[in-house]
Amino acid sequence: DAIDAEVRDHPDVVTSVAVNGIGLILAAVVIGKVWFAAVSWGGISRRRTRRYLTIWSGVTFAFVVLTLLAGPPFDTYRLRHLCLLAALWMFPLARLGMAPDSLAHNRHRL
Repeated sequence: DAIDAEVRDHPDVVTSVAVNGIGLILAAVVIGKVWFAAVSWGGISRRRTRRYLTIWSGVTFAFVVLTLLAGPPFDTYRLRHLCLLAALWMFPLARLGMAPDSLAHNRHRL
């Protein structure tokens, strides 16, 4: 009952803690995504990597711009940061690096 009373009395604190927690989780997911992509792209040619990174950069830039344009004008809880992290998380980065291993595994499965 005491926790429920604190939540009712101080909703701004609860919202702030929730936004900070979600922000930390999204930051960890984005860092993990970039790390996994760096590890899995070891065997990909430079030409293919450059081409995919160009596409990835363009789409991610579009997501970030849309996020900034759609953000609230008076951002009390800094939700714009959460939206930017979500935009960076959206477009896949490691798929190209995983493709050769997945295809080789499928060939040997028959």
